Amino acid sequence: MKAINVLFFSFITLFAINTEQFAEELIKDDPEITLTENIHNSLKINRNDCNCECEYCRDCTQKQEWGFYENGRIMSDRDFRDFKKLITERTFESTKLSMAKNVIDINVFSTDQVREILGLFTFESSKLEIAKYTYGNTVDKKNYFRLFDLFTFESSVTELDDYIRNVK
Repeated sequence: MKAINVLFFSFITLFAINTEQFAEELIKDDPEITLTENIHNSLKINRNDCNCECEYCRDCTQKQEWGFYENGRIMSDRDFRDFKKLITERTFESTKLSMAKNVIDINVFSTDQVREILGLFTFESSKLEIAKYTYGNTVDKKNYFRLFDLFTFESSVTELDDYIRNVK
């Protein structure tokens, strides 16, 4: 039956039929499989290419080659945009710091996302504080050196570098 499903998927992809209609066809034979499981598991859709933002995709913690890491999946683009908007709308740097830390505590980030977060802060001391704070929730720590050029003062770069070396 799965071979038929895969062939059916290929046919549907060629003719751009709605994915939900296709998934409904798949679950007729096995009602215990959910719509999202059909779309993501049975069809082997690359989740990094998936834009559905369903809970299945957002909460997945499987280690895969396309955006999944041992300590979770990095924050989705939609959630990250919302997070940046939340911080940007704050006036005071202290409020931005507090709110950012609350979000950082419960999420996982890429170094590129951390770079964008640091760009939301005005003061060098705030950027340094957030860079240190986010390090533990960053999946690609080996790329953290890419943040050094965001700092104006050499002492900030040295402090972050020392922090990284001591945390390992």
